[in-house]
Amino acid sequence: MTEKYNPVVQDQEQRDGENPATMLSFIHTSGDEKLIGTVFIAQGKDPKPLVILLPGFPGNEVNFDIAHAVRRAGWNVLVFNYRGSWGSSGKYLFSNMLEDIDNVIEFVRSDSFGEKYNTDSSRIVLAGHSMGGFGALKKTAEYDFIKHTAAFACFNIGYVGKLFGVVPGAKDIALEKLSMGAMILNETSGEELYDDIASNAQDWDLTDYASNFSGKNVLLISAGHDHLAPTEMHSAPLLKSLKTIDDLDLSEQMLDTGHSFSDKRIELTTLFIEWLSGIKF
Repeated sequence: MTEKYNPVVQDQEQRDGENPATMLSFIHTSGDEKLIGTVFIAQGKDPKPLVILLPGFPGNEVNFDIAHAVRRAGWNVLVFNYRGSWGSSGKYLFSNMLEDIDNVIEFVRSDSFGEKYNTDSSRIVLAGHSMGGFGALKKTAEYDFIKHTAAFACFNIGYVGKLFGVVPGAKDIALEKLSMGAMILNETSGEELYDDIASNAQDWDLTDYASNFSGKNVLLISAGHDHLAPTEMHSAPLLKSLKTIDDLDLSEQMLDTGHSFSDKRIELTTLFIEWLSGIKF
């Protein structure tokens, strides 16, 4: 961001009438089910880099405020709903969520996506909030071609799953939270979501993937008053493991707010766009 123009709080002064900023619907298939979402397209003729901005659980916070600001900064942004959530068909499971991200990543790298949404498929950033932060980091660890990722109040689902059989009362607490989320999701229940985590915990702990971030660029923003993904259980162990990697470009911030960053949206967005502005593809 420059001193003259701040995309977080200012509209662009000049409009490109031939190639204006716009929004287009996004529809794609994953597991024979329909995913729906929105692509925010920045103004200008040249193809733009893309941020895939992943929502958390159960997905009622879609971070459109961040998406609009990132678009004003010159990026395209894709926000989509996982299977079984918010109009996307099918069954909601965390394992399905990860498959959905795989399928979307494959699609956004295609010529057809690039042409329709004026996107440069060689410049992709994964970012996400809470469970979306987990998805962004997990897939960045798996794909060599994804070099840049950001997570806000990341919920390390695998780390939590490993505690189910160790910490007294952990199962009951998890079932209560998962059941509340399942009430607004399709074809799922708290018990099914719990079993999904328990059966995949060994593969989903992000702290076990630290070496996969070698040579990559990671931004982690945590919340100091986070009661859903407490820092001592989620961000702190993850940061400790990532700091063992010498050639990782790691940026970390902690904001004085809660899990949803409700009273720090401007600061959160500012930090994210400042980080994006420093990316070299």
